[in-house]
Amino acid sequence: MGQYMTKKGLKRVYFMGMDYQAGWDHTKAAIREFKGTKVAEVYTPLNQMDFSAELTQLRAAKPDAVFVFYVGPLAVAFLKQYTQAGLHKTIPLYSMGAISDPLLYKAQGDAAIGLISTEGWNTELDNPANKKFVAAFRKKYGRDPSGYAARQYDAVMLLDAAVRQIKGKVNDKAALRAALRKADFQSIRGKFRFNTNQYPVQDIYVQEVARRPDGTMYQKLLGVAMADVKDPDYVNCKMK
Repeated sequence: MGQYMTKKGLKRVYFMGMDYQAGWDHTKAAIREFKGTKVAEVYTPLNQMDFSAELTQLRAAKPDAVFVFYVGPLAVAFLKQYTQAGLHKTIPLYSMGAISDPLLYKAQGDAAIGLISTEGWNTELDNPANKKFVAAFRKKYGRDPSGYAARQYDAVMLLDAAVRQIKGKVNDKAALRAALRKADFQSIRGKFRFNTNQYPVQDIYVQEVARRPDGTMYQKLLGVAMADVKDPDYVNCKMK
């Protein structure tokens, strides 16, 4: 998202996140990749549900945009208060996929509409594996799958492919590990392989929370934010 905001021509961005490891990791990664000015870097406690003070400070700073990391109940509270404060009309909001997904749409409602986020997968990705997964999930559960469900499905398909390659001989751990490293399966994410440190190399997509003609909410696929993304630490990893 840091690179995407740079490409969008944003010059001054305000950064906020939850005060724990995931909040630090996501927020600092966005800061690292953003080439403009960091207006502020603010972290709020995990039990804080009232953001009025922070939103007052944010309004006064007048940034071009704000990047936030909030999940679960805090994501609901933050988006609603951001909208109630009228900030969504003047300061665009950028985040990561977990801030708003099918598990949170009902609680967030219109407060999530227009939110831009980056994610490693989207329901609208045009590949056979993804179309099959999304259709089956919708048929069984009556809603779009979340990113959590998508990654679990991918993990199962990876394991299944590896076990098939070694003809079920899972006690041969070296062979199973070698088969897993090949990632010889059809990922619903699109292009997918493992890097030398066994983290995924894949495209990262940009999406916007929107409504379909029938009123249901979904993540509208806007395009590729970054292609063939490698985590920045693999160069320091000694694994071969």
